Amino acid sequence: MERFLGLITDKAARGGSFGSVKELLGKIDHFVSQYNKHCKRLLWSATAHSILEKIERLASESAGQHTGLECQRALSGTQLL
Repeated sequence: MERFLGLITDKAARGGSFGSVKELLGKIDHFVSQYNKHCKRLLWSATAHSILEKIERLASESAGQHTGLECQRALSGTQLL
């Protein structure tokens, strides 16, 4: 959802000059209708394992932060000791 809102901002609203909210909404509606004519499905490519590896790597790079194992426990709802 955030990516789509970013597209609307970049392609329909940014740099534009609108005389009214109604004019801005018309521009957004036009963008969305054109986008929907040629849209492609989003395919989720990240695995849970790759996400956890990234969290572990980021956590180990951050001095004084939790270890990757602690992050995994936190994500799974297990209390940290």
